[in-house]
Amino acid sequence: MNKRRLISTGKWVAAVLPCLLFAYVTLDSFARSRMTPPSPECTIAELAEKVPPPQLLAFVDTAAGKRLCWYGEHPWWAIRSGPPCYVFDERCRLADWSLEASDSFRNVRMVVETGRGERLTLAEALDRCAKATPKR
Repeated sequence: MNKRRLISTGKWVAAVLPCLLFAYVTLDSFARSRMTPPSPECTIAELAEKVPPPQLLAFVDTAAGKRLCWYGEHPWWAIRSGPPCYVFDERCRLADWSLEASDSFRNVRMVVETGRGERLTLAEALDRCAKATPKR
């Protein structure tokens, strides 16, 4: 490889890498904004208004009581190992969440338990939570 070709390749790489980094940061930021809950203690209804519909929704028995686990959509442009995970308490208020289901040890355990849990549609979960959640 001659010196001129090496310099030309180096310039090309130097021009493309910042563009790729910018694209990654922009797409990640967009994905994060779409998946972040509206508030730290939002209800399932409030979350349903902001994020795409769940891919999986199930009640899970835990040591802390029954929890409703919502596994969200995994956007194709987000460089993540898995979908976002939202965990709701018995009052159907957000108890925990993670951008990736495998980010936190508690959520990994929930992922395993969800396979054994009672699966629901979003409409069923909203109906149950409307009955269980006191008005603010």
